[in-house]
Amino acid sequence: MKSVRVLAVLMTAAIPCAASAAELSHDYVEAGVSRLTEDVPSAFGGDRKFDGMYLRGSAAFGDSGLYGFGAYRQGETDGSAAFDRSSAQLGVGYAYRIAPRVELLGEGSWLRSDYEGFADDTWRASVGAQAAFGERVEGWAKAHYTDQGYDSTRYAGELGALVKIGERWGVTGTVELGDREDTYSLGLRASF
Repeated sequence: MKSVRVLAVLMTAAIPCAASAAELSHDYVEAGVSRLTEDVPSAFGGDRKFDGMYLRGSAAFGDSGLYGFGAYRQGETDGSAAFDRSSAQLGVGYAYRIAPRVELLGEGSWLRSDYEGFADDTWRASVGAQAAFGERVEGWAKAHYTDQGYDSTRYAGELGALVKIGERWGVTGTVELGDREDTYSLGLRASF
């Protein structure tokens, strides 16, 4: 609950900073590198770090505020006992404009996690905000609730930024901190 309050303060602080910024877009494709850190009890070998790549994309449905999105992440651990882990996500979202360059976001998605051949299907609900800060920088903050069928529920907070290199290209960075997993991503985005 504390992380949700911090995200709410950050989203509220972002609103006045976005008055003269560029237009927000939900049409992009993005690829990069990521690290997922999983909390594992010491009896099972301690925490694991999965380094790998990711691919993410989003497409808006006209001017309705609705958009679809998807992501795929694959990573493996280092060391003598290497483990593979991949995840896929498909979802829909709605962006509600509250200021010229600030949107509130609501999202629902399906998640599939594959860990050494064992697959798990779950769902996620997310709320947050996205804002443009000037012509070249965008930022977002989200709170996630994930229903873990075998392991109850999981909460996470996400902060991300996009720095535009030109009209179409940009560099993104995302940090998602949760109660059992943390994910760090750095990538290149092409916006349309």
